[in-house]
Amino acid sequence: MSGWVSVSAQRSAYTGEPLSRASVAVGDLAGHGLDLCSASQRRFRALLALLACNTDTGGENQLTRWQLDWSVAGRITYSPEQHALVVLTPIPHLLASAALVHPDPVRRQGLPGLRPLNAHPDGLWFRLRHVPTRTLLRIEAVESEGAAVHPQVPIAWEIASRSWEILAEEDMALRSVPPMHVDAEQLLAAVLVRLGTDEPDGRWHVGSTLARAHNRGAPSPLRSLWGRGRHWQLACRDRATVTGLCSALTGPEIGLAGAVTLERTRSTALIGYREATLRLVGPG
Repeated sequence: MSGWVSVSAQRSAYTGEPLSRASVAVGDLAGHGLDLCSASQRRFRALLALLACNTDTGGENQLTRWQLDWSVAGRITYSPEQHALVVLTPIPHLLASAALVHPDPVRRQGLPGLRPLNAHPDGLWFRLRHVPTRTLLRIEAVESEGAAVHPQVPIAWEIASRSWEILAEEDMALRSVPPMHVDAEQLLAAVLVRLGTDEPDGRWHVGSTLARAHNRGAPSPLRSLWGRGRHWQLACRDRATVTGLCSALTGPEIGLAGAVTLERTRSTALIGYREATLRLVGPG
């Protein structure tokens, strides 16, 4: 991008948010605001990143046994606010269905601990609460050139658990998450809110790469995300995703303030943030 643009317009150009939404999220902040959030919201985003990025069902950790098909919507736009994660999609009902836990019988599906709050009567938006972190997720409809919106309130919303009690299966999955340093938590949260981003001039892509894989019926470019304490690793199925995430996390336009590239090869990148690191690994 060349010439002067507002912070909101620059954020919108990279994230794909409607400018009006980006302006609301940025408000009077000095920066893009993608990473400014409460501690509970940061924790929630890090947990969601673990579910969204662990698509390799052959993994041995408990989270890989949960089916959070976050790619069901194809293209997802993230519009994070300070006290809520807002997700925009042409088919919010499908994403809401994928995110919810079904208790009877318990299916290992959705985000453990997520409960429905309320919804638009025509399915234009859904509000959900994550009980362990006591924070909010909003899934909202957005127009798309490639898909018409057919809003509805799905059956899954009606039958999902509304209990504030955590089911035994959910507790087992949540307890399987290794200890996570606060700086690593911030890094993983930053990854999540950049999964829908693309460089406006086409120099790098993340969101469109994920959407293209979904449209082709191919596996997600995100294979596995795991680690412990300060050090984590995200394995990707292609180098383009490594390049895109590295640029999104460390670039001057929408990067995480303080994140730097410590090492770079053709297929790997080591991102540092304060005391934590995230290694991005591609094939070859």
